[in-house]
Amino acid sequence: MLIFYRNHKSKALPFFIVLLCFSAIAPERAFPVFDGSGELFTEEEKEVQNTLKDVYPKIRPRAYILRGTLLYLMCPYKSKYYNVNSLGFRGEEVKPKKKNGFNIVVMGGSTVFGANQSDSQTIPALLEAMLQAKHPGRDIQVYNLGIPGYIFQREIALAKHSRKKLAPDLVIFYHMSNDLTIVYTNGYVRFHPFDKEEETFFVKKQLERNWGEALKGLVENAKARITSSPSYQIETPEKADSIAKGYLADAMGIMKYLNNGDHFRGKNIPILFVLQPTVFTRKSRTSREQMMVDACGKPDYSDFSNQCIAKIKASAQSEGITIHDFTGAFDEYEGELYRDEVHINGAGNKIVVEMLGNLIEEGGYLKAIKR
Repeated sequence: MLIFYRNHKSKALPFFIVLLCFSAIAPERAFPVFDGSGELFTEEEKEVQNTLKDVYPKIRPRAYILRGTLLYLMCPYKSKYYNVNSLGFRGEEVKPKKKNGFNIVVMGGSTVFGANQSDSQTIPALLEAMLQAKHPGRDIQVYNLGIPGYIFQREIALAKHSRKKLAPDLVIFYHMSNDLTIVYTNGYVRFHPFDKEEETFFVKKQLERNWGEALKGLVENAKARITSSPSYQIETPEKADSIAKGYLADAMGIMKYLNNGDHFRGKNIPILFVLQPTVFTRKSRTSREQMMVDACGKPDYSDFSNQCIAKIKASAQSEGITIHDFTGAFDEYEGELYRDEVHINGAGNKIVVEMLGNLIEEGGYLKAIKR
């Protein structure tokens, strides 16, 4: 999730910090029902939100750092609507893979994680239910590897970290909003693994305060690393160029890693790169969406976001990499689909899942695999 400071100056806290903090706080925020009409949330969604407002504060600490990596993972937890397994991923424990099994992992930030949504309402869970219904003869597992506040570099690190544990047959990166927020301020910077000091600080702050304050403090510790980057002071057009170059390099890197032959099964692992919709990446469909765009305080941010997306797609195409652009996913639909500038409601999730399902079907990924 992203949120902006008005009148941002170079000495102010980078958008990166605000981005991660709001991503962290979002699950505890009381999202208002749109003008009382019920258009934004169903009764089931409202019940889940009210329940999770009580659940999240009880998880102390909520996340932990894997020192020496770029990763922080969620702490295991069990409740009616919110479950994190022993590996730090949203949902139930990983099941042994059957002979006819097909494992999909979905990488991303809080939109994939399902901030303020139940396990079954998340994009990965809905995708699994849809694919399983269409292919009853296959055992399809869709694992939710979305972590609030994650950027592409962390998603790649997590994909590598979880590869052996989840034995994926398909990897989906559904993302972009978190990266664009960072790039708008800093350019496409390289992040460093967490050290012991940051790990200690992160846990301490969670125990003393709350999830949002912990993440805010953690990123504040890393502020010097970000602002010392050569790309921190570059102009806006160069920042758009930097994400096209950086994203392409990272995409090619993870493709090379996963397409270098799975040593356990002797096959490559296909990847889908999907750019998620936000209120900034298309013309506002409703007055409420326009209100959110106006409220960000940065009138050029929508143009910047779309410029970055266009450059990412062009640079990827030049290397033969397909980028699936979902930024216009809601153009033909009426009604309120955004809970805030980035996160979408249940109706929005279903639209995204239908589109993901079509990509999977058209790509023939679920055809029988020789084992």
